Amino acid sequence: MSICIFGDSITWEGSDLEKGGWAERLKLYISERYDIEVYNLGVSGKTLIYFSSGQNRQN
Repeated sequence: MSICIFGDSITWEGSDLEKGGWAERLKLYISERYDIEVYNLGVSGKTLIYFSSGQNRQN
């Protein structure tokens, strides 16, 4: 089984130097207890406002 975590830079969270953000902490927690792969698919440097505004679309 796999879990994919989608999100913005808050999901990606590169500023958490200790454990890599909430998604990486969840990945560590789950991998220690279950046979489940967790993938952090957050996008660094972009927020939900950027994606919802349509700025990411190519003309």
